[in-house]
Amino acid sequence: MNPSDKYERFSPEKFGPSKIFQIMREILFQAIRSKIMQKYDELGLSFSQRNALRCINLKNRCTPGELSKMLYQETASVARLIRSLERKKLILRTDHDKDRRIRHLQITSTGKELVKKIDRMPIKKIAKITSQLSKEENEILWYGLQIILKGFSKIL
Repeated sequence: MNPSDKYERFSPEKFGPSKIFQIMREILFQAIRSKIMQKYDELGLSFSQRNALRCINLKNRCTPGELSKMLYQETASVARLIRSLERKKLILRTDHDKDRRIRHLQITSTGKELVKKIDRMPIKKIAKITSQLSKEENEILWYGLQIILKGFSKIL
């Protein structure tokens, strides 16, 4: 038996790449997102707070306006987000060296540790999920991911 025979039902010729991508995306996001989002809730962070923390951490420091642009959110909602992260002592507002009108946002050491923990969560979850799959299910999963990567390489 040819090893690729068992994957015939997932072939692009039968379903088309967009349908395969849609199915794989739904399976992965539903399985992983529910557990990962539950963990974020356990950490006391909303999805927006997590994204804001990661953006501030990546830039090292930024202004509220820059954060608003990075998150594609209105200034008022970002202001609320900043206040909530400050209350949790995950970020600090600091004055600009030369212009007192400008305030910078910086992540605290507690915030940095939390970002590291958040970044490790999906990897741990994926490892746990794949360890519970059968050998054939793992092969199907990896085959599907290869199709997705192949599709991305064509459009990038």
